[in-house]
Amino acid sequence: MVQKKSNKRRDILILLAVLLIALAAYFLTRDRFTGLFSGGLDDPADDEENLYYSIEYEISSAHVLERGGIVLKNAGDLIKAVELSSGIELDVTDLGERSQAPILDFAEYVSYIYMFDGNTVYRSQLDGSELRATVEDCVKFEPMGDYIYSLQPANGAYYLFRCSIIGTYEQQLFSEPFLDFRAYDGNLLLQRENGDWWWYNVTTQNSADLVLPEEAREILLDREGVLYLTDTGLYRVSYGGKEGTALYEGTVEAYTVGPHGLGLLLNEGSDGQCVAAVCGPSGEELTRLEGETFSPESALDLSADYLFVTDETGITHCSPTDTPTWEVLFEN
Repeated sequence: MVQKKSNKRRDILILLAVLLIALAAYFLTRDRFTGLFSGGLDDPADDEENLYYSIEYEISSAHVLERGGIVLKNAGDLIKAVELSSGIELDVTDLGERSQAPILDFAEYVSYIYMFDGNTVYRSQLDGSELRATVEDCVKFEPMGDYIYSLQPANGAYYLFRCSIIGTYEQQLFSEPFLDFRAYDGNLLLQRENGDWWWYNVTTQNSADLVLPEEAREILLDREGVLYLTDTGLYRVSYGGKEGTALYEGTVEAYTVGPHGLGLLLNEGSDGQCVAAVCGPSGEELTRLEGETFSPESALDLSADYLFVTDETGITHCSPTDTPTWEVLFEN
């Protein structure tokens, strides 16, 4: 029985590797260095064809990512995987002796696992081998297209940099410093030192100042624009737009962007507990996934077919998005 279980775990890891390598084949077999010098300091570029992977999957998370029925979970000191169909769980990779700090965020991108400890982005193969620092001395990172984007300190401020997915050919982007950034589908949203926001698209080189309400929080990007929460609901302002449009009016404690829609954590009752829901990209066809309630401090992740809710204790629940069927996927 022990040998059979061991073989099953080995098979799951092999399956995960095969799935991801197959999905990434296009990226890894073409000349990856043709676009690494696209654009200059203040007009960086990338090709639209390079963005496919980063819009078909949730690329990075503090908690959970799903690939082909296999879920990756940030357990703080390591990345775990569980097969949804069987529940078999295994350890995938960790930071080893490279860092004693917890993993704050992680990403899966074209067959690499990236782990961020608050200062350095480490990269490993899916089996934990070839662990190495990919981006050092940064405060935030995000893979997009042919690159890894990161915010790094320099000359008493923070500047945006990008490098190849293996950490080579790093270059600074833009001559001005920034406080924060988001990256999705070729779009960069950058917060200037005065607090204002600026949008730039690496495929078109279009750009515009973007005004968000002072109370805007939990700012994310999707293919249509910039999403944010206020006390009155969830809103989106289109890229280059001036005013936000309500996607959901009511108390939204948390939300997430998936490949085909949004996940919401709605606080609609008097007991303080929340219900999870999914909807289309513009708030249409809202479906409450009944059968389980969650605390307002819970976090969401959304794949093409599943919604994941991780509570403040680290327990992750999941349900298919088409039929509410909640189960505990990861214990704390």
